[in-house]
Amino acid sequence: MEDILGREFKSRGFDPKLAPLYAQALVGMVALTGQWWLDVRKPKKAEVAAHLVNLAWHGLDGLEPKPRLIGHRKS
Repeated sequence: MEDILGREFKSRGFDPKLAPLYAQALVGMVALTGQWWLDVRKPKKAEVAAHLVNLAWHGLDGLEPKPRLIGHRKS
C-alpha cells in the first residue's frame, strides 16, 4: 500500500514521504472495521466494503450517500 500511494502521491504533486502515514490510516481503517464487523455481522459484508471504499476514495467531503462496489458478485 505504501509503495502504491508513494508513486501516486509523487505523480500528483503530493509529498511521497506522507505515503506511510496514509497507508497506515487506510490499513487501520479496514482492519478495525473488519474486527468490529466480525462482532456485529451487520450490515452485509459487501455494504461495509462499499462504505469503506467510499470513505477511502472520497474522504468525508466527497462521501456518496449510497456507495456500492462495482463488479461485486452477490452473495
